[in-house]
This record gives sequence, structure tokens and C-alpha cells, in this order.
Amino acid sequence: MQTAPVLAQGLEAAAIAALPAPRLVFSDDEMALADAVSGNPGLADFYGSNSLKPIFQGEAGAIRRHALIAAVGQAGAHGLPAQRYNPAALAEIDAKGGQGLEGELAFARAFARWTHDMTGGLLEPTKVDPAI
Repeated sequence: MQTAPVLAQGLEAAAIAALPAPRLVFSDDEMALADAVSGNPGLADFYGSNSLKPIFQGEAGAIRRHALIAAVGQAGAHGLPAQRYNPAALAEIDAKGGQGLEGELAFARAFARWTHDMTGGLLEPTKVDPAI
């Protein structure tokens, strides 16, 4: 008596076998970054989907750091308090090269806060008026 192929969540066994195996070996820097962002689901997802590589480091990172500093410097034009993103601290970190885990995290957190505020706003509508 033959049985039907085993399915796992709607996928045939051949399709599952074709998927790449997850990477199980990480450098100390990758583990430190993963640990540092583990409490922030958005950043954990972002860095996880980017192979745990920093994005605010190196030559390309300098361009991104400068763009973020310029953007948060214009926060007032969008009705947002610039001090929320601490542009002076970002500029200081950038002046020192923005290198290292702490520099990466400072820029990543400021970027996450900036994009959240620009797309969703600072206020929770129900806190402004319960009828909203």
C-alpha cells in the first residue's frame, strides 16, 4: 500500500529540501550586533535579513550617516522635535568615524525612530482623544 507524500505546512518534501540551510556560525561582531538589537524587533528583523552586517560603517556607511544627520537636522520642518534624534551626538560619533558597535547602534536607533515618526507620527491618536 502506497501513501501520499508527506507535506509540511503545505510544502512538498522536495521543496523543503531545496531550501538553503540556515547559517549557524557567526563572527563575534555579528553575535554582538544580534545581541544588541535583540530587544528591538524592527532592528532585529532588519539586521537579520541583512546577514547581521552593519550599515553605518565604512565608506558607504559615512554617506548614510551624513544623510541621517541632515535628515534629523530638518526635523523641525516636519513638526518633530530634533532633540528626539540627538543630532549633536550623532555628529560627534560621525566626527570620530562612527565606527564600532556603539556608533552603529546609535545611528540605527535614530534611523528607526526617525522613520517611525515620519511614517506614523509621534502621537498615539487614542492618547490625544479616546474617540479616535
